[in-house]
Amino acid sequence: MADIAPSPLRLGRDRERADLVLLDVNMPGMNGLEVLKHISDQYPDVPVIMVTALTDDVAVSAAMRDGAYAWLGKPFDINELGHVVDAALNRRPYRTR
Repeated sequence: MADIAPSPLRLGRDRERADLVLLDVNMPGMNGLEVLKHISDQYPDVPVIMVTALTDDVAVSAAMRDGAYAWLGKPFDINELGHVVDAALNRRPYRTR
């Protein structure tokens, strides 16, 4: 994962658009939940997977309401991440295991 604080806000400005976004809630200089709202509003066809150590049910509910495709808690199983990414890219519903 890269430290890309300003770039989530430029998703559609580059020549190529992102197929998927992995987004942490806590990032330097920005709040991932606010970035999620922006991405969901501006790019509703781009699935956003929240990856975070937070287990706050209110934050999880808010993220899902605001357009997150899935929420994975850290530490996460790399195989589960693979399953959720595959499901998101193939536009299938994902259910946490």
